[in-house]
Amino acid sequence: METQEGSIKHVWKFALPLIIAQASYTMMQFMGRLFLSWYGTDELAASTPSAVLNFLMICFFVGVASYSNVFIAQYFGRKNYEKLTLALWQGVFFALGSALLILLTIPLGLYLLQFSTQDPHVLSLERDYYLIAAPAGIFGILNAALSGFFTGRGQTKVTMITNFLGNIVNMTVCYSLVFGLGPFAPQGIKGTAYALIIGNAFITITYLSIILSKKNREEFSTTRLFRFEKNLFARLLKYGIPSGVSFFLDISAFSAFIFIVGNLGKTALAANNLVLSLESISFLPILGIGIATSTLVGQMIGRGRHDLAIRSTYSALVLNLLYTGTLALAFFFLPDFFISFFSMKNPEGMQEIALQAHSLLKILAFFIVADAVCLTFGSAIKGAGDTKFQMLMSVLSAWIFYVPSVYIFCHILGKPIEWAWIISAFHLGFLGLVFTLRFRSNRWQKIDMIGKDKEDDPDDDSEGEISLDLEGREPAT
Repeated sequence: METQEGSIKHVWKFALPLIIAQASYTMMQFMGRLFLSWYGTDELAASTPSAVLNFLMICFFVGVASYSNVFIAQYFGRKNYEKLTLALWQGVFFALGSALLILLTIPLGLYLLQFSTQDPHVLSLERDYYLIAAPAGIFGILNAALSGFFTGRGQTKVTMITNFLGNIVNMTVCYSLVFGLGPFAPQGIKGTAYALIIGNAFITITYLSIILSKKNREEFSTTRLFRFEKNLFARLLKYGIPSGVSFFLDISAFSAFIFIVGNLGKTALAANNLVLSLESISFLPILGIGIATSTLVGQMIGRGRHDLAIRSTYSALVLNLLYTGTLALAFFFLPDFFISFFSMKNPEGMQEIALQAHSLLKILAFFIVADAVCLTFGSAIKGAGDTKFQMLMSVLSAWIFYVPSVYIFCHILGKPIEWAWIISAFHLGFLGLVFTLRFRSNRWQKIDMIGKDKEDDPDDDSEGEISLDLEGREPAT
């Protein structure tokens, strides 16, 4: 029996490889922090602020580069394979151009780290990690662009296998370097940074080797079409920059949350990092479904089937709620089970941290369900090109309500860390409601990313070079 397009089964089959890829990345992060919790509590406390800040400095570029996936999905839906390949390389050119800017942000990152903790030793460890990991951010941006060639065409198994192997490499190297196996001296938190570089570089090399293989050179002209296209690059920036800004605002707000909590004390910081490690078990798999949602919406829009885009989105919502709902029940009723993995090697040193984390996990149960709704509908409107609205709402919610509220409650009113997580859950709940209403309004259906936008000036034909007909041929010039 053929799977109905847009059904739960169809979305599940499409998303499963992405979920596995994200789950392997979750396990990589989890194991890295687990190794550090066995190595020392200061290393555990330092692990999240430095890693979050490192990602913060590249997340705008990742957001723009990864938006090439939506273009590839829509061109794939239109069967215009030449524009598909050109969209891939525009994302890569953007990624390469961002390398210098990443290097220029390193002094700023080192400056910001001093606000993450009041403990000098923890701060020193954070700086050690950041100085190693920050310059290698280019690999993460390149991977965001390169993966779109496969995800946008529905070749999600390639993404799954590549990321799975890269994360296995990361975990193996991480354990060896943290504890100093064989010829390696113990590196502690530095070992996790070196492992991140090696794992991401492995993924980049693997993606490129497949893209430039004989099969893809013949079918998609991946070498012949390796060139800069001004108009298509401009389109990527037009829709990708709001997406990148939105992503940056989300991560920067989350980074501010980490830094505010970090100044509540070393115990609160370590407990927060422990809970964030468990939160990633929920976030990265639903992120995989979110990527699938954006891609399927893009493909369906490319085919002119908005009805299937709507059906795919609601199917994704069901999958996300089933997963996060089950995990939320486990976090709420069995918090000690999850905490025990972190305290098994150092029960006395982790006792106070575990007590703090116990109450946070109960709040996390509500947080992840709100996150599932927010990510599903946010991904759907993103796949349609409604990125300006997404960016605007991220600004309003994150920086008018979320971050100021966490600071006021925790530092001015002196409330405990639990209040910071309660506010976080409300923030995601609000965004989830807004994105749901936006999706149901159907305004996203008026956007035409790869043709001429309906809101553009009808007298402006400057973007005509990238219009295309329904058969996927480039128009005559």
